[in-house]
Amino acid sequence: EDLPNGAWLYGVQTCCRLGVVYVPTSLSCRWELHLPYGAEPNYSNRVKKELETSTKIGINVLAYATGKELKEKLDTVTILDQVKNTTPTDRGVFILPTLKHNAGYDDASKTTETLVQWLNQSNPFQLNGEKRTINIAVDEMGNYPVVFMHGRGELRLSESQRDDLRKYLKNGGFLFADAICADERFAASFRREMQNIVGTPMQNVEESHPMLTSAFSGFNIRRVNVIDPDQSGDSIISAKQRIAPVLEAAKVDNRMAVVFSPLDLSCALESRHSMQCRGYFREDAARIGINVILFALQH
Repeated sequence: EDLPNGAWLYGVQTCCRLGVVYVPTSLSCRWELHLPYGAEPNYSNRVKKELETSTKIGINVLAYATGKELKEKLDTVTILDQVKNTTPTDRGVFILPTLKHNAGYDDASKTTETLVQWLNQSNPFQLNGEKRTINIAVDEMGNYPVVFMHGRGELRLSESQRDDLRKYLKNGGFLFADAICADERFAASFRREMQNIVGTPMQNVEESHPMLTSAFSGFNIRRVNVIDPDQSGDSIISAKQRIAPVLEAAKVDNRMAVVFSPLDLSCALESRHSMQCRGYFREDAARIGINVILFALQH
């Protein structure tokens, strides 16, 4: 009821957040009339209220876009260098491919590129940070020691995909996955598919597991920052928690071959200010991803 007539907000969803916000009513003209300095103009109370509301709309949109956290003056912004393949072939080069499937496999399209850039900063070895998507087929997956899967909605694999993924895992491959935006439908269907493939339900990764320590040249991530906007009411800041990572795993021939995060990693890696979904802060999402990859490569 405080909005100017016709001033509804429209949005375009990108990943788990609004990437475009549009207001058909002119806000900028009202901002020009509502200056934060100088003598207060002699407007009527109705006009003053409309100008103030228009200004608050702009502030709210900017606060949403920046994660509702104002940066301190001394905070530094992390700029990640693009990791490129410097060798003519993939031989001896680590590449993290994304598996294609029916449930939004490319919804957070920069996830693996960003994760490999973080990995290069912390543990530089021969890496290729290019985006690569492959089919769930044993002849394609067999070229990579670790493959990545994420998505939203209900995951439905074909019987041939299940067979090929089963063969890949039995041959020593490793699957790392997460639910974009902590999507519960994807998480439930992923667990169901994995149980069908490996024959046993996925189990929680214990807080004491070496994968959550620096044992494999990674980080001590037994405590990480998680955000749950659904529990926050009007303030995302109040939804911060510091807990153990919520990870699930499946074993093949007594070897941990699948690690899955039901909380979001992908959107956190894709956007520095992605704080609109249940998941990890960007730096912790990167640390979790790095630890899982280093663990996988050494097993």
